[in-house]
Amino acid sequence: MRYFFSFILLVSFMVLSCRQGKKEPAGLLPEKKLRAVVWDMMRADQFLADFVFSRDTSLNKLDESLLVYNRIFAIHQVTKEEFRQSFNYYRQHPDLLKSLLDSVSIINVVTVANPVPDTAKRSPTLPKVARPDTGRNKPFKPFQGN
Repeated sequence: MRYFFSFILLVSFMVLSCRQGKKEPAGLLPEKKLRAVVWDMMRADQFLADFVFSRDTSLNKLDESLLVYNRIFAIHQVTKEEFRQSFNYYRQHPDLLKSLLDSVSIINVVTVANPVPDTAKRSPTLPKVARPDTGRNKPFKPFQGN
């Protein structure tokens, strides 16, 4: 009987300790918002690598990256510390990080496979635009002095 109670006590401690480990800290970003921020940061990194740093090698990569990241944080109304705390939490929990990164990669596949259609209204007939005369169609007249 004594072993039975000690076994019950041991199991209850294990269950309670596992529950406390899954409790999320306060101030953690929701997964949907964190996914959007990570997606935008990945796109910004790709843009910087392809179009900014490859054309101007004199730029400080860290400073330029931080400027872009701060703009992304402002767009999503997230502070740097909130993002850092949330991302560190996800890094400490590999199962959550895997689901986050898998969902980001699915966003990438969907946007590449189904690009956003151009919804701008276009005129069926474009208006004729008067162009300034550049002199290309005028016959050449050599200079004749006075």
